[in-house]
Amino acid sequence: MKIKKAPRRLLMAVVAAAMALSAGSALGGSGVSAPVTILDDDTGAGFASGNTLGVRNSANNVEYISCFLWGLPASPPNPLAGGYCHARNAAGLSRVCLLKDGMIEAAKSITAYSYIRFWYDQDGNCTMLTVESGSQHLPAN
Repeated sequence: MKIKKAPRRLLMAVVAAAMALSAGSALGGSGVSAPVTILDDDTGAGFASGNTLGVRNSANNVEYISCFLWGLPASPPNPLAGGYCHARNAAGLSRVCLLKDGMIEAAKSITAYSYIRFWYDQDGNCTMLTVESGSQHLPAN
């Protein structure tokens, strides 16, 4: 089955809308339960997002979103560090990308209640990572 890719302009519009909606959702008592969303453009680059709590509490056992970090000792002063982010939606479509140096610090801030977004290029490199934490991502009492 061939997956139709979204045009780049449409992809960027959806990403901008998603960011605007999530930024405005921090009202008292509000909550966000976001499943994994994966959008590719016609070049193979794209975007994946979801919040860890919403994914964990979903009705399926397929989707997930996460980032993995590693570090290895090396000759001082340059320890080796790296990582990747990985997402799979409810349909089983998955994407993974390798983190770049500046993104590792952002990945360190991921918690059990984070909203994760990552952008990737056609070569599997992460081009941007955002981690959002806020009361809207906490479980309801």
